[in-house]
Amino acid sequence: MNKHTGMIRKLDDVGRIVIPKEIRKYLKLDEGSPLEIDINETGQVVLKKFDEADKLEKFAKVFGLAISKYMCSLVLFTDKEKVVFSSPNVTSGKITATIHNVIMENFTYYACEKDKTNLVPVLIDVNLPYKSIIIVPIVSESPIGAIVSLSDRDCEEMQSIKFLEFISKVYSLLEG
Repeated sequence: MNKHTGMIRKLDDVGRIVIPKEIRKYLKLDEGSPLEIDINETGQVVLKKFDEADKLEKFAKVFGLAISKYMCSLVLFTDKEKVVFSSPNVTSGKITATIHNVIMENFTYYACEKDKTNLVPVLIDVNLPYKSIIIVPIVSESPIGAIVSLSDRDCEEMQSIKFLEFISKVYSLLEG
């Protein structure tokens, strides 16, 4: 969708332009809002409001399948509200308040059936069977989402938890 505004702006001496207030308001851009700058196939410069969930989904697609195969588990990447990627691709949906709280409070959560610890529901209205769960928040400058591993093994080893924490830190470093 192209919306022609008829507005023309000149570059200043250091290459800046002012985005008109009407456009900033329409796109809900505040001071400091990140913008993505692309050049399309016809050579036009395209400014897009940056969406953290899109970047997380791209990261998840690259790493999610490998993590799932390495850990032999269902791996979900979530933003603060929903699943943005799952490997194997079996589910999507809104996350529960418990998962949201783990993300916002920035702590790793682990539980397993064998230890009689609390196996929390992951998604609203979707029952995912599992025997152990690891939830690792993904935090850059602020909480973004989580990596969730659901396994049919009775308990996960500490190295699995550390591995997911490492992947979360990789994402943060790539963002920093």
